[in-house]
Amino acid sequence: MDKYLRGVHASKINGIETSAFKVSYDDVPGPAVPNPPTEQGFWAESASGAGTQQITMDLRSGVWVVVIMNANANANVNTQAGFPSELFGAFTAASLIGGMASLILGAG
Repeated sequence: MDKYLRGVHASKINGIETSAFKVSYDDVPGPAVPNPPTEQGFWAESASGAGTQQITMDLRSGVWVVVIMNANANANVNTQAGFPSELFGAFTAASLIGGMASLILGAG
């Protein structure tokens, strides 16, 4: 995949803020135009077609990269992305408990 995207103009996420949700990007210039992504066989999961597309994938260990492209590899992708996770519920509860414990210990 690195070879496929080398030299292609892209926007890469370099930071995500969760309070007042904000995403910051780096613009990576490049003149290359890749072949259509639907012709590539290295994607772990993919979806294409008219209308809203959705991919559901179980978490697996490893280093993963999400690539969002037009099916014809043209520029100007218009996206809305998100992901549901049960981990956030557990993280929120653990953070709340940890915060209360810190408050109690700090007050003592």
